[in-house]
Amino acid sequence: RQTGAKWRNPLRVDATDFCMARVDSSASPTAWRNDAPAAPPNIALLFLDDFGWGDLGANTGESGLTPEMDRLAADGLRWTDWHVGFSVCTPSRAALLTGRYGARTGVTSNFGPGSIYGMAATELTMADILSEAGFYEAHMIGKWHLGHNAPYHPTYRGFLSWYGLPYSGDMGCLDSTPQGCHADWNRSAGQPACPSLCPDDEGRGGCGNGGSAESGCVAIPLYDTHGRDCGGVDCAQSIVEQPFDPFGLNARYAARAAALIDAHATNRSAEEHPLFLYVAFAHTHTPLAYAQRWENRTAHGEHSSVFVSTVAEVDWAVGEIRSAADRSGESWLVWLTADNGPADLASVACDSIGSPGPFAGAWQRSEGGGGGTCKGTTWEGGHRVMGITYWPGIVAPGSVLAGLAHTLDLLPTFAALAGVDLGRYDRAYDGIDLSPALERGDTSALADRTLFHQDGNGRLNAMRVGVTAVRLIPLPAAHVCVGGGLSTWSSTWTCARVWRERRLLRQASTASTASTAC
Repeated sequence: RQTGAKWRNPLRVDATDFCMARVDSSASPTAWRNDAPAAPPNIALLFLDDFGWGDLGANTGESGLTPEMDRLAADGLRWTDWHVGFSVCTPSRAALLTGRYGARTGVTSNFGPGSIYGMAATELTMADILSEAGFYEAHMIGKWHLGHNAPYHPTYRGFLSWYGLPYSGDMGCLDSTPQGCHADWNRSAGQPACPSLCPDDEGRGGCGNGGSAESGCVAIPLYDTHGRDCGGVDCAQSIVEQPFDPFGLNARYAARAAALIDAHATNRSAEEHPLFLYVAFAHTHTPLAYAQRWENRTAHGEHSSVFVSTVAEVDWAVGEIRSAADRSGESWLVWLTADNGPADLASVACDSIGSPGPFAGAWQRSEGGGGGTCKGTTWEGGHRVMGITYWPGIVAPGSVLAGLAHTLDLLPTFAALAGVDLGRYDRAYDGIDLSPALERGDTSALADRTLFHQDGNGRLNAMRVGVTAVRLIPLPAAHVCVGGGLSTWSSTWTCARVWRERRLLRQASTASTASTAC
């Protein structure tokens, strides 16, 4: 804020600029335990990629696709109205780790191989805050996507170690073609987003000439960094594989996570320094790839065998990490969610994407409706994802919460469990502490709260106020929703025809055939 200048909250928008709709958030009652944690727990934050709300069997009632995740939900708490900070990779991860909207951090689009910079070094991650508190040892596994050069590398952002990819696994070239791709696909021709083959020693390959970061043709690296020095300005000395092996990656992530948990359990100082483990899986982002043991899974509904095999592998990995936490004998809080909903149809084959469940936005996807409703959009299918909290001894098995909650809430929650007062930091946080809901079933803070959603271009055009969905849609006509109908208005913003019905944006009432848009 500049002295003498009129300051305007970037998240403040006049209520008259929006169209409103009720969203169904019903869910079954919840039973709670009254036990209070004696000490801060170890924390495992598991973050899937492009995983739809409807891909979790516990959400849809369909068994078979995600048995380990379903078991985690059955033994813990399932959030039915859980959202993310942004519906694309980088901004969603920035919101998760900072507890702040992209309007505050400035992160509203993806970084890539050619990005020199990353998320502002002045932003504090939950790893920064937990480690500064003198408690937690923070380690990261998986996709970072917030800047891979120093000082934006994960080990400069509060993590003691990092094993993973700097950005998405389709942002460059590989030495082999993953199962979810076809060798003749050409990303530049608008076909499914799969990596090219790296040039061979004679320059032959899908990248063409040059192989520069600007052309999106750098061989995608796998980093294994320990300590703050990542190995030069470009951190190249901590690259252990380039290009990475997409077929063995997920199993190595699970093994690294289990090894950290096992090692911590045998450490005599473990009680003094609990572990914070952030695991950001590559699945189910393109390219879909998996180990041979998961080959030839039976197709499930409209999902191909390749997609089902990919989900089976990441579901197994979640189970492996949960098993390691269980056998450790320590107190573990495991939180499972995703960065955004499933990819939309422009970049991947229809049977290789996930499901938004009932939040398909069938009208919006229809002819003349306006387009997609999943990843990259502010429709429910883009930012409403699964949420599971597993905390034995604190959260009762089979618990369900319908309150409006958000990945922005995780940093305040983890800070509260660690006894950290966020008021000591010179910044605003946009999430709330969910520990009262976890420990006592107190959901009062979740009632009538407001969440904001920016689109893929960083523009604020949707929000949730309690169970009311509010949305801005730019269309040529000038109308506004009034009482479920349309009336003339002088603004260039208007409501889509979906609001001609009394249901308005009530996507929860849409038929549950989420992938029929294909």
